[in-house]
Amino acid sequence: MRQRYKNCESILNFVDFYSSGDTFFLVFDKMAGGDLAYVFESTPYLSESQASRVTGAVSRALLTLHSDGVAHRDLKPENILCHSPREINPVVLCDFGLASDPPSRRDPSDWDITQNSTLSVEFCGTYLGVLLFEMLFDRLPFNGDCGRHGQSKDPNCRNCHKNVLPKVCKGNYVIPNTRKSVSDSDTAVDLIRRLLVVDPQTRYSAADVLKHPFVTAHRNDDVTRTDCVTTLP
Repeated sequence: MRQRYKNCESILNFVDFYSSGDTFFLVFDKMAGGDLAYVFESTPYLSESQASRVTGAVSRALLTLHSDGVAHRDLKPENILCHSPREINPVVLCDFGLASDPPSRRDPSDWDITQNSTLSVEFCGTYLGVLLFEMLFDRLPFNGDCGRHGQSKDPNCRNCHKNVLPKVCKGNYVIPNTRKSVSDSDTAVDLIRRLLVVDPQTRYSAADVLKHPFVTAHRNDDVTRTDCVTTLP
């Protein structure tokens, strides 16, 4: 899987593999900065420039995957890695353990453009919207607290899970007022509202995200960037 996308700088580069006895080893580029979840532990939220560049990098990775008929299906801070310590950008997408298999390239009848278009919308918007929300506001958009845990949260509480599901299905969330620099008219909030949409047909795709002002405004903040190119066997 990862060898197909070795020319995409927003996807973790697969270097080599080898086996020893009954153990199989995969070798990837070293990401010394850790994952984005680790970053969240040391900072309450990211700057708009940082969040924009992370969103752009992840969108480029997803666009490459979706263009090839592949869904990542596990987009979360733990699967977004930083190249260097104390630096948010650049980042790469990793962990394809739950990703869908690419369609067969040997049989053209297996390739369905309509299905691919739907996939790119369904598997991009909600995950990206939640990620952007968390980066900017240091919380998730859908609160499932059942009220029994006080100030702490129990991620394994079934009642919390039951409470959050109706909110997700209805798209019921509120933009916090914890950051005065982010207003309801801000481009960041506009992008969130276009991503956290219940109807997948009106929800932004990865390609839409890359054209949004929130992402394009900070496109040149990175020192270097190369567009993703899919390498097929």
